[in-house]
Amino acid sequence: MKKDKLITSFFVFVLLINIASAITTYEETSSVSRIVGESPTEMLRQMQRNEIDLQHATYFGHNLILNEKISILNEQFKANKHVETGWMRRELDNKIPGFSTNELFLLETTGEPDTLYAKSKTLTFFDEKITPTHLQQWQLSFETNNPLMLWDSPYAGSYLPKEDTFVSRLVRDTTIIAPTSFNSPEFTKSFLCQLVNDKTIGQVFKEARNFHYNGGSKTSGDNLIGLVLQSYALYGNPRQVIKMDWNDADLEKIKKYCENFLENLAPDIDFLEQVGNYSKFRKHVVFEIPSYTIESNGNYSIINAENTFQNLEFGELVLPMAVRTTHFPLNTLITNFSVDYIGDYVDLTVNDLPSYEQELANRTCYTDNESHSIQFENSYTENSQDFIARITPVEIINCTEGRFRLYKKFNYSVDYIALSPVLIKSIVAPIVEPVNSIVNISIELLPLTSNVSNGSLAIFDENNNKLWEQETTTNITNYNASFLAPNKESLSTYSVEFIVNNETLNFDKFSLFSILLDVSADIPVHANSTQAINLNFYSYSADSFELRGKYYLTKGTQIIAEGNITKTISQGANQHQLVLSNLLREEQSYTLTFELNYLEQSKTLSYILSTNNVPILFADISKSYTENDTVAINYTAFDYDNDALNITINDSRFVNQDNAFFWKTNKGDEGNYSVKLTASDGLTQDTKTLSFSISKPPVLTFMKIESLSTIYTQGYYKIFEFVIFNDGFVTITDVQWQFDTGDANIISNNQNITSLSPGERTFVIVEYNYTNNGVYNVTAKASGMGQEPVTAQLSSSVNIGGLIIKRFDAISIIGTNAVFEVEAQNMLNEPIGSIRWTLATGDGSIINSTNSFMLASNETITLLLEYNYTSGSVYNPVFEITNGTYSNSKSMLINTTSPGILPTPVPANRTFPDVSKFLVKDSSGNSIAWFGDAGNIVIKGVLEQNSNYQEQPNDLFAMAKDGNVFFVIAQNGSMYIDGTLTEKFEGTLTSSNGVNNLGIYGSDGNLVGLVNTSGHIFLKETLTQNGNP
Repeated sequence: MKKDKLITSFFVFVLLINIASAITTYEETSSVSRIVGESPTEMLRQMQRNEIDLQHATYFGHNLILNEKISILNEQFKANKHVETGWMRRELDNKIPGFSTNELFLLETTGEPDTLYAKSKTLTFFDEKITPTHLQQWQLSFETNNPLMLWDSPYAGSYLPKEDTFVSRLVRDTTIIAPTSFNSPEFTKSFLCQLVNDKTIGQVFKEARNFHYNGGSKTSGDNLIGLVLQSYALYGNPRQVIKMDWNDADLEKIKKYCENFLENLAPDIDFLEQVGNYSKFRKHVVFEIPSYTIESNGNYSIINAENTFQNLEFGELVLPMAVRTTHFPLNTLITNFSVDYIGDYVDLTVNDLPSYEQELANRTCYTDNESHSIQFENSYTENSQDFIARITPVEIINCTEGRFRLYKKFNYSVDYIALSPVLIKSIVAPIVEPVNSIVNISIELLPLTSNVSNGSLAIFDENNNKLWEQETTTNITNYNASFLAPNKESLSTYSVEFIVNNETLNFDKFSLFSILLDVSADIPVHANSTQAINLNFYSYSADSFELRGKYYLTKGTQIIAEGNITKTISQGANQHQLVLSNLLREEQSYTLTFELNYLEQSKTLSYILSTNNVPILFADISKSYTENDTVAINYTAFDYDNDALNITINDSRFVNQDNAFFWKTNKGDEGNYSVKLTASDGLTQDTKTLSFSISKPPVLTFMKIESLSTIYTQGYYKIFEFVIFNDGFVTITDVQWQFDTGDANIISNNQNITSLSPGERTFVIVEYNYTNNGVYNVTAKASGMGQEPVTAQLSSSVNIGGLIIKRFDAISIIGTNAVFEVEAQNMLNEPIGSIRWTLATGDGSIINSTNSFMLASNETITLLLEYNYTSGSVYNPVFEITNGTYSNSKSMLINTTSPGILPTPVPANRTFPDVSKFLVKDSSGNSIAWFGDAGNIVIKGVLEQNSNYQEQPNDLFAMAKDGNVFFVIAQNGSMYIDGTLTEKFEGTLTSSNGVNNLGIYGSDGNLVGLVNTSGHIFLKETLTQNGNP
């Protein structure tokens, strides 16, 4: 009778015990795989693969530096591997045709789901995309070699029936492990850490997931563990047995690359006390770093500490970490844990220690100091409770300065009540054995108490029958057991149990497939009218025996053909051929069933024979288009029978060309559409429904009024200018404009502007004579036709009549002394009297006009005002003019210097040479005057001041204001000015923006000469008459 496995009446006792708290996790106890495909043929092909013989590995990855996967592959495959870490798609395409049979293929890419694609991480910008359609180039090699593929790329494992995905393209011939959404570069390493000979793919996948979750990796921005494990899927037969030259004993070689492989096996266990019927113990655990080195890695240096791994968490410093696991039986009660000692440190200075940002990068210090640490977790596996310690042995003393402290010894302890003195640590058992054969297994125990205890180990089958038992003592840890396999073919589960006083204290399970005869059939993808079926009867029996059986070929419930099979079976492979005739393509498929009898065993096997496979159609389309676009539907269709396929679409607007359907849309085709593609071989068909939308194109026609300004004023008479600008991408035709003068009058163009090209402007000049004084809001409007009607408008305010200040300038600032020049004008058609002005100097003082004055219609007055500030500073003087009815004001900013700080006087006999000159030439090309950048002027003729000169047709250079000429250089080289000449000017020359002054600038960007609109000349140097310019 099988013993009880659970301790009864114990939960009342638990309530009396102080239980220590740590993060708790639970492991998966089974693995899930997906068998998918576009046809039954594809899914059956996957299930028929029973073994993967891994002899060569190909790895197309991303990062060469600190890539532990490369180190693991080096150990597992030695020279039988190919590694690329900086690659483009063409290099990948060139390598795949050279795959070995059952190649291990690791591929790391980036990717997006809509539309699905992958790309090299290294050269993403320049490289071409890997799409499902592109995988046609790979399929022949995959069909021949049946690789095991680990595709680490976002969405690489996504699959929906009838959708063109990476999985649907490859799964028929490939066992695939890939994420449906989130990926992690760490998960492929977790899989490699569990890969070992004689395990099934399902076992490795399950153990990799548990390992990844419980200590095998650390949560980070690119490894969100919970989401990652939800994302990864296994496609293919999970019972495929891995065959490779890499066994359990070899795992020690890669433990330093696999974070949680190192276990805490310290022998020190103390008895603490008796708690009821049970003993309480303390297990002492020691973690040590025997040695360390500072290793150069490119431009950086890394702290390599023995028994640790590098923490490659995005944005964090690259520093060593360690994970240690202590195993206990499932029913162990951990009551406390404590850190007993941290010490034996060494101070290190590593100036070029890096951070990690998908690769090594310059160190970023988010905090300048951070302590070393040790954190604890609980994890539950199928048969054990694991106590996990995460150790960070490096203290950051000063991150900026690169100063660190490495602690080389950590002692901690775990207090627990051991309901079992030992843990069944491992069971090494075969997966397949012949019926009635001797099954040999090995068992390893892990002692949990300081006392030597007696007990027994036993093996039980599923029916609670004891198959083997041996007395044990807990100081002996390794045992060999054997029992007889069942006499019938079966998949059985066995338990190994540790028993004390007729009670099971700890147990573990293993499975065994007992087999006598393995039958395989070479079923073709396409069955011909007369088809030979090759059968292989592989016998595990050392003795020959007779096989008798029948076969049935059926269609639905109707038997089409039947026959007998009689064969003497000897040990090993036994070939047999069955020929079937009159298989009709029109029937699509048949079921071939074998009923076999041998050695009191029976076995029934069924296969599908496809005489006409359904075509497989993939198609993709963009989800949205705009009018005038060409809608393109790219399709791929294939047929396992190599039948000629007819590809059609249920929309006559599409044209079929080069494996694509095209529709050139037009204006007015806006809407939502759904079309159906059909691939037919004449008997069966596959369809694909696609949806897309067509929207109106974005408005590409833009027109605007770019500017609106008054370019001339004479009393009530105004000349306006506005600019119509085509700011779009298409030509605008039939352009019309209107001008609203603001006094109930609208001026329109007499003739439309034919067209405006993209980027083209047209200037419109409008004259108008107002009749009344006032402020008017004028508006320019324009319209035209592009893709659709467009309009634009711009408004501006204008002042008709009244007083205006045309100019307010500081024409001289010497120290704190400032000279202001003001021009004011009467804009009315009648005189304005009783005019006064005010200058608010900006320092609290106000200067007023002493007498009022009158201005005739359109008359201008010029005022020169001088003021001496008390200190050097920045001031904001304001000038205002008014007669009580009409007013106007202007302001400016000036900068004065402290009293007594004046420009250095220039000696009378000292001159400055001019380097750059502005030349004025006559009609013969002779220079008759020049203006120099030191502030000199040389003229061929003479200077006439206060000239009131009347401009002549042949004058070479003239300046005017409001139609009045105030500066002229005549043909003979003489100069005429309305004002006066000031030489050796010692103040600061300034010129206001928007005023038609003539400025002469030196090489330092400062004014060295100025001709203002009153006809006055100010020079830093001199004017030479009758010179030789």
